[in-house]
Amino acid sequence: MSTEIRADIIIVGAGFSGCYALHKLRQMGYTVKILEASTGFGGVWRINRYPGARVDTETPTYQLCLPEVWQGFNFSERYPDHVELRRYFDHMDKVLDLQKDTYFNARVEEVRYDPENNTWTFRAKGLNAISTYAVFAVGASCDSYIPDWPGKSSFKGQLIHPASWPEDFDPQGKKIGVIGQGASGLQIVQELAKESCELSVFIRIPCTGFPMNQKAISIDESNNLKSYYDAILGCAKHNTETRYPYNRNQCNWADATEEERQRLYEWLWQRGGFVFMTNNYRDFMTNKAANAKSVDRANVTLVDLKEMPIQEFTADGVVTGNKDTSKLWELDVIVVATGYDNLTGSLFKMNIHSKDGVKLQDKWENGISTYLGMTVPGFPNAFFLYAPQAPSSIVNGPPFIELQVDWLTRLLEKLRNENIKSIEASEKAAEVWKKLVWSTFRMTLSAETDSWWVGANIPGKKRKLLVWFGGIQSWWNKCQNALQGWENSGFVLGMSNAVHYEVAYQGLV
Repeated sequence: MSTEIRADIIIVGAGFSGCYALHKLRQMGYTVKILEASTGFGGVWRINRYPGARVDTETPTYQLCLPEVWQGFNFSERYPDHVELRRYFDHMDKVLDLQKDTYFNARVEEVRYDPENNTWTFRAKGLNAISTYAVFAVGASCDSYIPDWPGKSSFKGQLIHPASWPEDFDPQGKKIGVIGQGASGLQIVQELAKESCELSVFIRIPCTGFPMNQKAISIDESNNLKSYYDAILGCAKHNTETRYPYNRNQCNWADATEEERQRLYEWLWQRGGFVFMTNNYRDFMTNKAANAKSVDRANVTLVDLKEMPIQEFTADGVVTGNKDTSKLWELDVIVVATGYDNLTGSLFKMNIHSKDGVKLQDKWENGISTYLGMTVPGFPNAFFLYAPQAPSSIVNGPPFIELQVDWLTRLLEKLRNENIKSIEASEKAAEVWKKLVWSTFRMTLSAETDSWWVGANIPGKKRKLLVWFGGIQSWWNKCQNALQGWENSGFVLGMSNAVHYEVAYQGLV
């Protein structure tokens, strides 16, 4: 027998976005419920437990700016690992009492909209839910991807994706191959390389790695730092382009002498972490001469998959080669660090239908269509957090998520005060937004790469730009402008008499 749930708002996902949205929307007086596929809070941090899985943002900026939460919690490392992040979410649950409004093991299988009643219906295993508003907060990296290599099923050893890492895994004395050198692959390799195992790393495109300069943080240090938390977290949220509390470098590469450049590079390298990106020359991502690449790993066997691509899997390992030669790499374990169907994969698996009954994946077949990266034409009263065509994945997550949820609460308050029953993005606004997304992307060096930014990591997936590269401040200004008045907001409104009208729209630029 299915559980029946009714609420003003249903949120899908219990990571940072879902938890913060639940907290803020409940404060507005709405009845809110979360549907979460896994067994607990944390989103990607509940799932990912592979060796080296840790945040790439230093303490204390990778957390929500909620004093009632951070006052009673201390991170023990400069870059907390997945265990500590789960501990943080468990603490947040206890402080905010999130669990009373959350359903775990509730993987959403279908979502439909009822235009007559202005309601959304969610179907999950053993559960049905109905709400006025839908908030999809499933994050960027939850739908794991494993290529369909020839012979993959014949491999007799252990095949592991980082998202499904076995808790009892023992690398000792084993021949281990790691395919892929994105974030998870790099983290896994640097940990397994310390173990008594034979490690082979299969690399198609080398990644850029910066020194972490990890260090322990004592409770006294942590408590002393809390005197500045309001300023630090406030700066991360409001005053910077990347949502990190660092002062940006306002100098261009060409304006500095070679001696000044080397001095800056050395300081950035020794400082460690993302400051090499955030505090480098302001044209670091747009000027080839200002950009640098580095690969630094010599204590394992490296296999260049561009020269010797994977031909097939066998019972004993992986065969790489070209038309002239091939080699069998005998392995006991193969780690497929091949990433995720980022940003769209988890959304598509929920089978979200528009008001006309069209699945989201079909609507986006020829290109992603959103407005501000948070609303979609044809999907009234539905909001997408940390989703496509927003600055998702290229900024510090928690403060960015706070901005999105804060914007959503202001929008809902405006709808409630003006007795507006439904709202959706207009097709015109989404069309203009798509052009802006692509035009800003083409201004960066990222446009010259074939990466997951455009879905290139998934064979057969049409190239669709997934992320807004135009700068978070520019994005946020446009979000703010959309709330100033309905006349040029880019939304289609449904009034109390259920008659829809499209507001006049004059563009975003």
